[in-house]
Amino acid sequence: RFWCDARVKLVGRLMVVFFAVLVLFTPVILFLLTSMGRACMAVVVLAFVFIFSVMMSLLMDAGDKEMLVGTATYCAVLVTFLGNLQRNIT
Repeated sequence: RFWCDARVKLVGRLMVVFFAVLVLFTPVILFLLTSMGRACMAVVVLAFVFIFSVMMSLLMDAGDKEMLVGTATYCAVLVTFLGNLQRNIT
C-alpha cells in the first residue's frame, strides 16, 4: 500500500546482484591477498561453490539443469583461477 511494487522489485534485484558479485569475487580476493596452502584453498573453493549453489537455488527460479550448469561453470572458473595462481607463485 505504501510501497511502489516496481521499486521493491528493483531493490530486490539490486540486492541479489550485490550478493552474487560478493560470492563470486570473495574467493578470488582471498586467493590474491592471503597465502594459503593447497588444502585450505580447496576448502575455500568447496565452501564458495556450495554457497553459490545454495544462493542460486534460493534466490533464483533455477531448475535442475540450470543449477548443474551454473555450479559447474562457477567451479571451473575458480579452479582455473586457482591453477593460474599456483603457477605464478611457484
